[in-house]
Amino acid sequence: MGQTTVTRYEVKNIEPPESVRNAMERQVTAEREKRALVAKSLGTKESMINDSEGKKAEMINQSEGDMRRLINRSEGEMRRRINEAEGISQEINPRFYCRLISLISKRL
Repeated sequence: MGQTTVTRYEVKNIEPPESVRNAMERQVTAEREKRALVAKSLGTKESMINDSEGKKAEMINQSEGDMRRLINRSEGEMRRRINEAEGISQEINPRFYCRLISLISKRL
């Protein structure tokens, strides 16, 4: 079979029909609007994620603060009771000792 050789080519300014141009413009406009909608959607998504993470961190911090406050209150109450018990024991021991001596001396 024979071969065809191209030795020259020419570019012409071809104007598509108006209906084709309108269709192409609508397609380009639709693609732009789609990209804008996707970008807006991604921005909204990231904003919601950031808000959610902020609320999560706030709840964790609040919980940790509440826990620390309860621990401090419990430790303070424990120290108060220990001090009270030590005070009572210092008060009781001399009385008990004196009473014991008194009872022993009566029996002798």
